[in-house]
Amino acid sequence: MKEIRLMKEKVKTAEESEHKAFDESLAALRIQKTWRGYNIRTKMKRRKFEEMLLIGMLQPNFTEIKERRKAEEVHISFTVHENSGYLLIS
Repeated sequence: MKEIRLMKEKVKTAEESEHKAFDESLAALRIQKTWRGYNIRTKMKRRKFEEMLLIGMLQPNFTEIKERRKAEEVHISFTVHENSGYLLIS
């Protein structure tokens, strides 16, 4: 009788550990799925906005233009300094 009880307990613990590992993998998949969906939605929203600016359906914000020009300047100075052999970010 004691042996049967011990065997049942071993089976239960094995099932519980399997179930826990399964739950962890499902949780990881859920997090990945949520992140990928969020990431794609934001990229698509940005792409749609830029397309609407391009075809003239929206007027650009002055602050956005200012920030974009500043980012382009930083990118240009970064690539110029990178090509000259040393790295200097202004």
